[in-house]
Formats: sequence, C-alpha cells, structure tokens
Amino acid sequence: MALDLEQALTFKLKNTAAIQAICGTRVYPQTLPPTVTLPAISYQLVSAPIEATHDEIAGASLAHPVYQFDAWATTYQGAAALSAAVHTALHGYKGTIASGADSYVVQSVLRVAKRADRDADTGLYWRSQDYEIFGIE
Repeated sequence: MALDLEQALTFKLKNTAAIQAICGTRVYPQTLPPTVTLPAISYQLVSAPIEATHDEIAGASLAHPVYQFDAWATTYQGAAALSAAVHTALHGYKGTIASGADSYVVQSVLRVAKRADRDADTGLYWRSQDYEIFGIE
C-alpha cells in the first residue's frame, strides 16, 4: 500500500529529530486540538493543481500541491525555532518517504511563502510557511 502525500509529510515531520526535540510528534491536520500542548505544528492544503500529460503512467498525473505549515508556540522564539526546524526538514527535500512497507516518492519540495504573527485572541505566536510539493499522483 502506498502512502498518500499528507501521510508521508506527517510521517516525515513526526520523525525528524530536530522537530521531535521541539514539539515531539504534535503535528495536526487543519487546526490544533483545543487542549494541545505547545509548541505544535498544524498543516493544511492550500491548493492542488494537477497537470495531466499525454505520457501518463497508469493514469498518474503530475501534481504540485501547496501545503501551509504553521508552527505554534507561546513565545516568538519558540515559534521561530519550530518554523526553522520545519524549513530544514522540508525545503529542498527530494526522495522517498517510507513508513514500513508503505512509501511516497517526492520529486521536490520548495518554500514559496512565509508569514509570522501573534494571534490576538489566544496570545499565541505562529510562523506560517507554504511549500509547493512536486510528485506523481
């Protein structure tokens, strides 16, 4: 069975030593759970362009979705450190992400945007990065 892209990205982030040292395995789709321990990471799909080609292999298309990864912490420095660890893990990555017998081949990961802010309601700091991820879907 093959991993899908989100499973592969989650596995990579949860199993990167620098990220584990900062937030353990607290990586969540969409939003953080209400009682989450910080720091933590949330991610979401921003866009999912798919390019069909005439030489598709078994119905596969070239995909290059953009995912947003948010590093959350109670301090600016904490959010910055976690964001830097995410960047080191993802930017420029290419290769196979494997979890047991399951795998996903990533052709390229490139950061295309970044932002930082403090949530006025919660007082939490976050640093957000968007990555375009190239692979075969």
